[in-house]
Amino acid sequence: GHGMHEKVKSSKSAIAVVDLQNRLPRARVVYCSATSVSHQKNLGFMGRLGLWGPGTEHPSGFHQFLERLKKLKTGAPEIHAMHLKATGSLVARTLSYKLYVQLQSRRRHRERASHTGLQRGESGLD
Repeated sequence: GHGMHEKVKSSKSAIAVVDLQNRLPRARVVYCSATSVSHQKNLGFMGRLGLWGPGTEHPSGFHQFLERLKKLKTGAPEIHAMHLKATGSLVARTLSYKLYVQLQSRRRHRERASHTGLQRGESGLD
């Protein structure tokens, strides 16, 4: 995204996504993030949403977009999330705690089975 690196520290993943988007300007993308709406600073790699850059209200880039949200203060993140959902740009889902427990239980079962096999001398590398 335009202006992403100005004052917002970027993760290695975000930098890699921006690089990939720059290399493949015509590719379609689907962004996945656990924190993008709750922490707008994490939207920086999502330049193709069209929220900042040339032809938008924030032509200078992501930093300008982020500063505008900060100036709006209370309610701005929620309104922003509602806008993204209304335009089909955001789909938010929550994993239930029950599903989380089930997934953890399966993982632990696989780990125990693997550990037991190693104790018996089964390498699984046949």
